[in-house]
Amino acid sequence: MVKGINEELPMLPLELYEKNKNENYGLNSTCALYPELLSIKFHSNFYQEFENLNVTFELFGAYYDNRTAVPDYPVIRILGMVNQIEEKFPTSYCQLWYEKQKEPIIVPITKYLPIWHNYWGTNPNVLYPHLITCVLPRNKLSEVPQSVSIVAEECERATNHLKVIYEPPVGNRTKGGFAVCVKNLVFPFADTSARLVEWMEMLRILGAQEVIVYSLAVHPNATKVMDYYKETGFLKVYPHSYARGEPVFPNFQRFIMQKDYLNMVLNEMFPYNDCFYRNLYKYDYLAGIDTDEVIMPLGNWTSWYDIVEYVQKYESPNCETFADICFRNTYYPLVQSTFSTDIPKYFHMLQHVKRVKEHMPVGWATKCLHSTNYALTLHNHYSMDWLGCGGLEINITDAQLQHYRDPDDKNTLNLTVLDSNIWRFKENLVKRSLKVFEELDFFKKAINEN
Repeated sequence: MVKGINEELPMLPLELYEKNKNENYGLNSTCALYPELLSIKFHSNFYQEFENLNVTFELFGAYYDNRTAVPDYPVIRILGMVNQIEEKFPTSYCQLWYEKQKEPIIVPITKYLPIWHNYWGTNPNVLYPHLITCVLPRNKLSEVPQSVSIVAEECERATNHLKVIYEPPVGNRTKGGFAVCVKNLVFPFADTSARLVEWMEMLRILGAQEVIVYSLAVHPNATKVMDYYKETGFLKVYPHSYARGEPVFPNFQRFIMQKDYLNMVLNEMFPYNDCFYRNLYKYDYLAGIDTDEVIMPLGNWTSWYDIVEYVQKYESPNCETFADICFRNTYYPLVQSTFSTDIPKYFHMLQHVKRVKEHMPVGWATKCLHSTNYALTLHNHYSMDWLGCGGLEINITDAQLQHYRDPDDKNTLNLTVLDSNIWRFKENLVKRSLKVFEELDFFKKAINEN
């Protein structure tokens, strides 16, 4: 049962609770007692609620951050959705619980970083993503807390309790390479399984070592593809839900996405940031992209490693390190633009090699490789806060973000150019993908359906 609950609620420190519940943990018999499991205010499956005066927090996850670039001492970062933005917060505290220590360490919250700007849009009926910081005390710099709770008063018994995530490399592995973070997947009715295989294998070719996906609702065939990649170790899937509390049913999810765009976008911030902090010590860079996007090297570059090698040698008068390596967006419309008879027709990216002539302006619909050494908070498109310098924009002759959907400006559909740079990887991509299709009985099922 405990193992099953750990999979259902990965942020809940249930094993710690079972171990510590009868140990009379706390500062004393009446102050800062260990959280009681049945008193935790769960909300919308994956959130825990905390209220202080007129401010309501929906807490999602907690993470240990000891990067050398952080100017303070090691800190605990907490992701929380809050019912206000850019306003003054009442004083609150972190109760830090350590292994083999009955008394919590209590420190004040020092910073609330909004992962949104007021001028992007506000509404009294939505919650805003924040990164909350508590600095560890000097005498605990080398120890990682097992769990953390937020309280309004130091002696208060908390009604929230989050496991502190700290996942350094294990065994002989060292930090390095790339992973891909994908925000909420919601395509319950469209069968994107073939496109998903092609996309996964393209990422492998470019250098991705793992894909981390946050899933709301997907088609059964896409689920089979995801299960296949989970078994190979290339894919990790976390369930997710909206912080406001909407029911997690496919039809309703699609409905609220269409009716409340601001709420949808605000809830997309947490998958990227949770993915980032979970993998802080495993990978050098995390790509925040969707399943219809690929960061594509051009010219003589054939992988993301080529891009990073260039950036490491890049000379700037103001910056030595960058939180992001960013790429300008170019659309590859959905219309069947080019059909190659030597490529199976179900290879979407290989068949769609005509793009809109002009790239989007710098900063518009851009996507980035985020440095785990220097990024601090992630928006869908770039870092909002960082340590050091922000983003470096890569020239469109060297790399680009290939976005396989129709552009918002339909007038540009008449202004397209052939851009078949992806065909450099054609033989390898087709070979890899066909192997997966065969293992999934893709062709056998297609014959039976026809």
